[in-house]
Amino acid sequence: MLSTLLRTIPAISLDLMARDFGTSPQALASLTSIYHFSFAASQIPVGAAMDRFGVRPVSLSLLGGTVVGTLVSALATGPASFVLGQLMLGIATSGMLMCPMTLAAKQMSAAKFGLWSGLILSIGNIGMLLSASPLAFVVDQFGWRAGFWVSAGFGIAVLIAVFALVPRQPAVHADDSSPLHQMAEVLRLGLSRGLRGLIALS
Repeated sequence: MLSTLLRTIPAISLDLMARDFGTSPQALASLTSIYHFSFAASQIPVGAAMDRFGVRPVSLSLLGGTVVGTLVSALATGPASFVLGQLMLGIATSGMLMCPMTLAAKQMSAAKFGLWSGLILSIGNIGMLLSASPLAFVVDQFGWRAGFWVSAGFGIAVLIAVFALVPRQPAVHADDSSPLHQMAEVLRLGLSRGLRGLIALS
């Protein structure tokens, strides 16, 4: 939900942000791509981190990073600080779907996992609803920075919920190999004959 909401704020308030930053909307729009590139580039490292450290600590770290990235974005004074905020948010929100899905896979039976994965995706899509009329209202009434402040509040609430409710679990695949080696193993698996077609299609 947070990931979807945060990536939509610049799209809704691009003209207002460009005016405040003294740049063109087109130039600012091109800078938002850093969010998506950093989001994609962080998928494998985040997955390897969950194998090494477990879901709870990785989720808490990413949520903390999301709150910080949201604050950086809310306080941005120009294109450079905006890009920094987008970079931080892309990295920090990259595990927002992966963490709850992994937790559900570890905690639930195969029969219940289908239900829970559907619930996770449904709740996540609330971000699409919030980023429409409600977010547009907030931006219109209180300015584009308010959208980031509200998102920071959501981030803190979710961080507290994860801290209070997500159980501590030992990392199942913890080993002595380096994080780089683990990431290389994931890439090797993705390029294997059995998964090559699926990965290419994805």
